[in-house]
Amino acid sequence: MARILLVEDDPDVAGMMVEVLEIFDHEASHAADAQAALALVDAGLRPDLVLTDLMMPGGLDGVGLAAALRARLPGLPVVVTTGHVASAETDAAHLPVLVKPFSPEQLEAAIAAALAPTR
Repeated sequence: MARILLVEDDPDVAGMMVEVLEIFDHEASHAADAQAALALVDAGLRPDLVLTDLMMPGGLDGVGLAAALRARLPGLPVVVTTGHVASAETDAAHLPVLVKPFSPEQLEAAIAAALAPTR
């Protein structure tokens, strides 16, 4: 079980992903954008992993969010989800990318791989 912060602006996608995370016995918190995610962390949330959409409203994308979160919590694992192919930006930031649509099993495998070095 891991504490996962899900950052996803689409409420339907977020709801489905929270359900899947809970099926796999993870504790899921949800933020609708990067600013809300940072506010949760600043308020004391300490996730084991962040699962974030790449493209979000509000001016800060998933790569920028990962950098801001890691400045606050060094070494925090971050997995980026996107409906597009991996970008040079995610590659340069050394972020694992999970391309939508993905199965629950692919989601769990990405989480396990991202957490492996920290456990």
